[in-house]
Amino acid sequence: MDLADINLLDRDVFTDRVPHDWFTYLRNNAPVYFHPEPPPGKGFWVITKHADVYTVGRDAHTYSSDQARGGVVGLEDMPGMENFNEGGRLMLTTDPPEHTRYRKLVNKGFTPRMVNALEP
Repeated sequence: MDLADINLLDRDVFTDRVPHDWFTYLRNNAPVYFHPEPPPGKGFWVITKHADVYTVGRDAHTYSSDQARGGVVGLEDMPGMENFNEGGRLMLTTDPPEHTRYRKLVNKGFTPRMVNALEP
């Protein structure tokens, strides 16, 4: 296996299974990896080691999700995402403390009991 074999944009792979072998390979060989994507996509960073994910998740100043600071941008260029930025600010595209306020509002809806209650 090499990096060319890994396509985290392949929805069919994730429909059938979780590609644990890909994530193991990334953790061992490219724990911080810039995943390319075809135009109009711009590519994205993949962080696979727990300690790195922890560090990134705790440093919103350096690793911002806020569009105004260069976070989640470019999605409006993707097919089906043309109106992504028209709905105003989203939880996905905010940093603390704003993100924290949103998360506190919705956390209770994502407990194991609440999620299990959604099963058919």
